[in-house]
Amino acid sequence: MTEISQKIRQVTEEDKGLPYLSYSKESNFDHCPLSHKLKYVDKNFSKKSSLPMEIGSILHKALELKGRMIMEGKAVDYDYLKSITEEGYLETDEKSDNHILGIKDLKKKYFDEFFTADSKSGMNYSEKMDIFYNKVLPSRIDSKEWTPVAVEQRFEFVYDDRVIIHGFIDRVDKNAKEQLRITDYKSSKAVFRDADIKTPMQHVIYDLACIHLYGQPATDHVYDFILIDAIQGADEGVCTKGYLNRGIKKLDKVLNEMDEMEIKGEYPPKPTPLCYWCPFHSTSPNADPKFSGLCQYHSLWTPEKKSFAVLNPYGQEIKKETKRKLVFNIKESTLYPILRKLEQNGYLHTYSQEFQGRNRKYYSITDSGKEQLIFLKKEWNEYYHTIDDIIEGRMIPDGK
Repeated sequence: MTEISQKIRQVTEEDKGLPYLSYSKESNFDHCPLSHKLKYVDKNFSKKSSLPMEIGSILHKALELKGRMIMEGKAVDYDYLKSITEEGYLETDEKSDNHILGIKDLKKKYFDEFFTADSKSGMNYSEKMDIFYNKVLPSRIDSKEWTPVAVEQRFEFVYDDRVIIHGFIDRVDKNAKEQLRITDYKSSKAVFRDADIKTPMQHVIYDLACIHLYGQPATDHVYDFILIDAIQGADEGVCTKGYLNRGIKKLDKVLNEMDEMEIKGEYPPKPTPLCYWCPFHSTSPNADPKFSGLCQYHSLWTPEKKSFAVLNPYGQEIKKETKRKLVFNIKESTLYPILRKLEQNGYLHTYSQEFQGRNRKYYSITDSGKEQLIFLKKEWNEYYHTIDDIIEGRMIPDGK
């Protein structure tokens, strides 16, 4: 645990140039590097909403407000919680107002979808809301063993001196032994498969946040499916033994791959059935007109036609590892973090230039870098001659 803790520290002014990483960003990259590039590198942020997203927002808000009532020692006002869920909620801050639509407006906006049963649960959203009002809302956050200490817990920390990880945890609870439990609300149609929960990167990142905020990771991790009244926790295989160390290795691997692809300017697509919901190709129901058709490599899978054919298969092979002829062979996964560190220290300058129809990132040494190179060469020569003198017997230790 000490080794992991040493990778985490507070964000300072000097860190503001570091890239930001959230679980959503990590997950998007893991599922498809090209989608990650189109969204986060090219900054094609879609404002197109969907019923699952909007209904999830208002239900999260109702549960957040219930948690705050309990934390403040107030009686839970269920009439108020149901009212804001139905009518909507206006969030205000210094910068802007955000109106979260309630169920009444969502019924009108997504009428057909709202009253159509999905294939996984066999229920429509009207039936799911009955479950939320009658089972989920009254029973959640009422455990005698666990007490909420934070809802919508914001976090931000530097990881491994290379990236700022940030985000929000839906709920953090604590028990009498001062142990922590993390709960993440899901408005999904079904619970996750076993393969998806043994090392869930979302909880790995949340545990790093808890180490930063509370000095310890959580001992209990829960997915709460608030539209179907289902919970997945340790008994269901969430975060199996050794998950945190496995997750750290995966996180490091993802960061190395991000660095590698940024340097090359090449982000390969990963066509899967998930393409159907991606906003960057024209046949997706979530396609934003502004960005539709940006991806030419997507899967042709649809819920009706379960085809695994791919439009315009990606012909160029992306090498997983190349060897650079420096003084010795060095893996790119080792080289890219070094280049990023040199850039952060002001020793290298980066610029983009088109190469064979693609933008590639190039590095040039700065004046500070040249001064540092002269200094290091001098240090190396002194070290080299000292070692050489010892080997050749020209340097006699004191007292001999």
